[in-house]
Amino acid sequence: MVRIQIPMTTPIDEDEDAAGTGDEDGVGIMSDITESDVDDDIADPDWEEVKGEQDKDDAFSFAPGKMPNIPQNGITIEFDKPKRPSRRSRASKKKDKKNGDLDEDDEDEESDDGEDMVSTKKRKRLDMNEIVRRSINRVKITEQLMKHKLSLLLYLARGLRLVKIINCNIVKGLSMSVMDNNFKIPRSRKRKEREFIELFMEKFNELIAICDDDDKRSKHMQQPFMLNLLDCYASLETTSLIELVVMFIACLKAMKPDIPVRIVNVLRPISLRANIIPKPAEGEPMKEVIVEPQVSEEIVEKLDYWVEVYLADEKKWCCVDLCNAKLDEPAVLTELSRPFRYLVTYDVDRYCVKAAEKNYCENWYTPGFRKGRCEDKWWDNVMEALGPSKHGDKDVADESKTEEILTNQDMPTSDSAFKNHPIYVLEKHLLKFQGIYPPEVVPLGFFKDQPVYPRDCVHTLRSRETWLRQARTVKLNETAYKVVKARPKRDKYTGDLIKDLPLEIFGEWQTEPYDPPTAENGKVPRNCYGNVDMYQPCMLPKGCVWLKLQGLQRVANKLKIDCAAAVTGFDNHCGRGYGSHPVTEGFIVCEEYADTLQAAWEEEQVNIAKRELDKQQKRVWDNWRRLLKAAMIRERLRVKYKNS
Repeated sequence: MVRIQIPMTTPIDEDEDAAGTGDEDGVGIMSDITESDVDDDIADPDWEEVKGEQDKDDAFSFAPGKMPNIPQNGITIEFDKPKRPSRRSRASKKKDKKNGDLDEDDEDEESDDGEDMVSTKKRKRLDMNEIVRRSINRVKITEQLMKHKLSLLLYLARGLRLVKIINCNIVKGLSMSVMDNNFKIPRSRKRKEREFIELFMEKFNELIAICDDDDKRSKHMQQPFMLNLLDCYASLETTSLIELVVMFIACLKAMKPDIPVRIVNVLRPISLRANIIPKPAEGEPMKEVIVEPQVSEEIVEKLDYWVEVYLADEKKWCCVDLCNAKLDEPAVLTELSRPFRYLVTYDVDRYCVKAAEKNYCENWYTPGFRKGRCEDKWWDNVMEALGPSKHGDKDVADESKTEEILTNQDMPTSDSAFKNHPIYVLEKHLLKFQGIYPPEVVPLGFFKDQPVYPRDCVHTLRSRETWLRQARTVKLNETAYKVVKARPKRDKYTGDLIKDLPLEIFGEWQTEPYDPPTAENGKVPRNCYGNVDMYQPCMLPKGCVWLKLQGLQRVANKLKIDCAAAVTGFDNHCGRGYGSHPVTEGFIVCEEYADTLQAAWEEEQVNIAKRELDKQQKRVWDNWRRLLKAAMIRERLRVKYKNS
């Protein structure tokens, strides 16, 4: 039941009503209504029944053409609010209706509920405090994400700085002097690289000591790293792990310059968790919850730096633990460095950065590991910008090591573990534009009666237009792998948003390389829109040339030579739902007219420059003429009105 109270602040007297002064107080709302108008309103079937109070003084009534008798305490309008049936009841009714068990009364009631809910559904409104709280939290989360990314970039810059220090001439000279005076390793052609690394690490640990003096450590923390490194070479003592790693790599490169070495670094950036304002209870003011780091009484020093050496005879990277004097034991290093979210390597020879989480962390693909990381797209772009320019044998060794770690793991035992797994996949976890091929592939196993397929059999599906942008076309008489719903599009003429359009998608095995058409009789082959598809360089029509000259179309029209714009892609800057427009770059012309058009275009550019220069000179002379006329008029007026 909904009750609406309409108060009356100004009482109405019968004398004033009879005298016709009720309209001056703003309450004579029906004094100008005729009898026929009132009768039509009463006869309206949508007229709501009005229930007043039972007392005589508070009764509400009116006669046609007269002032209504409005009670002094106002009017109360009551009506029943329709109730929306619960989701469970609607589902049960739908099930009964399907089985034929639904009565006629229930069907009528269900239809009435649907009609009533159209007018009673209201949008939930937020108060100003909630809007401000959400806006502040949004800014805080964005600011915390920027701090997180900035700290990652600072870590990477520091690592690349260490590589520069190792390769500088001063450190190389100091390392060679240390090797000549203290290191004496007998050379042997039959000795393997692993044995050489073990012998070198043993000699290095005997020569370089780790200092426990707190005063010296505090002094090194206040000085630049280069001065600390020079002090370490002078005293043959290190005060931190990073100094030990740099000296080890520099001495190893001085002893054997052609051996590939890289630094492994655990990045510990600022946390992504922001100090947001929680939603307060009713009646309580907003308070900011400050997240303080948990300080433990036991101080455990994490292992954030170690060394990897590439063994050419074994074609693998071997990790070196300088603190514990252990070789090729990644499990020990991973246990000492946990927990971590980012792990990178700095190649000393190639001066590049690579992500190394896959080589040391078995659950790098799980949601739990990615919980404290930034978005993968941004991090992948950073790694691609700082990564190696060429793919060599050392990169193949990393991939084989990752594959070996994954193959040694057992099949996941939970539904969430199968999502984004690099080896196994369930058919229900496939995305919209993914499919399994070949269809007769043998499952690797079963999980809750669901077949488990290898991830290598998952392929990306695309539409005909998307495959064309990859310079591939769908074969004739090919049946679509599956039909999905296309993205919403707006009608070109009405502007209405069209949804749920079917879209046929195909796999790469259903396509063939694009065969460009041939130009004939001086005519450039076009698509249905009058342009030439040039998404890839290999799509250039046979017998044509691609000229990237601005304004070539105008010159071609003057010479009556066929010329078509080259479409290289599409842009969606208008926003989602408003479609996209083609991006053109240059023009396609036939080979026999290419030289003529280019010469005419160059001549046109000379004429354009000459016209611009003439236009500029004309504007200069006009300005001077206007200035001289103004000066002459001013002088004439000064002489004329000099005495006055």
